[in-house]
Amino acid sequence: MEVPTTVTMLDIAGNIADKPTYMAVQINGQQYPEKHQPKGLFAKVITYTPFEHGLLKIDRDQLTFCDEKGQPFKTVTTSELTQVELGMYHAMVRVPGPVIPMRAQYTVTLQLTTTSGHYNLLISAPNVVPVLVDWLAAQKVTYTDPLGLAKVGADFDWEKITEAQFGRWSKGTPYEKFFQTIGSERVM
Repeated sequence: MEVPTTVTMLDIAGNIADKPTYMAVQINGQQYPEKHQPKGLFAKVITYTPFEHGLLKIDRDQLTFCDEKGQPFKTVTTSELTQVELGMYHAMVRVPGPVIPMRAQYTVTLQLTTTSGHYNLLISAPNVVPVLVDWLAAQKVTYTDPLGLAKVGADFDWEKITEAQFGRWSKGTPYEKFFQTIGSERVM
């Protein structure tokens, strides 16, 4: 992904084939990231997300793409996948606080190429990595993993990636480049 890159903000169904798109992933009855239900008006205001997100539902060998309203608009099977790449981008996001108003954010990218198109899905839940790796293995889908994320394993605390770890993983890959995000951190 080159900087600056436009990501899908509206009309996910109409834009997903052309732009990277933030998606949640639902697999084995679990959603990544988990749905966040703020309590109270103040919590709703501070967790407001200024952009829309879709949903990728994975059910064995079937992938269903849903738009920002949760409506399915495309279904593909694993047999239609011609290329899959698992990666991760590193950026900094602003956070409330008096001392250091920035923190690292790691966004998983799942790039799917099918016989009918290419989809660059952005997932803001690094803990989805071992689940995706397990699913890809169970479906016998060949994929590229430039960062070697599959080797890190499910026992790793994916919510506590350090910049030094990410630097080792990304060295010499296209993901080594630092990326910038504009806007708020995604909260579901």
